[in-house]
Amino acid sequence: AQDRLVSLGLLSASVAHELNTPLAVLNGSIEKLIESSTDAHTLDRLRRMHRVAQRIRGISESLLDFSRVRTQKMEPIGLHPLIDEAWALVAIDERASTVKFSNSTSQGVRVVANSDRMLQVFVNLLQNSLDALRDKQFRGGGPTVTITAEDLGELRRVRVRDNGPGI
Repeated sequence: AQDRLVSLGLLSASVAHELNTPLAVLNGSIEKLIESSTDAHTLDRLRRMHRVAQRIRGISESLLDFSRVRTQKMEPIGLHPLIDEAWALVAIDERASTVKFSNSTSQGVRVVANSDRMLQVFVNLLQNSLDALRDKQFRGGGPTVTITAEDLGELRRVRVRDNGPGI
């Protein structure tokens, strides 16, 4: 599992670096077109394109963050956005495009932890679920992965479920 995380980190950095140069050109081009355009319809479309390019930039930054050496800083973190970020990293795998992912974690569930380490944990768990759904071997309906986290006072319970064939 650790080797897979190291490989995923290296792949993440590689993908991010490959994306950054053409993305910078795309962003610059869109910004120039926005500056030079006067047609309202065209401006609306360009602004939407710019938002999409910014979203891709954010994903690229997440990939770079994921690949960096981790610190040991402990802090209160929300599990819902962390789980979404983990799925965004796992969803780079083309197999994820057919999977219905559901993050049923309440926005209020928080833990005191190292966010980088927790991200690694969730990426690993979600990757395991994706692996369990390989070769279209799943029970009932389409492939699904659901993750929930419960606040149990001092403890948090996280459950990752998929409809793979089981062990």
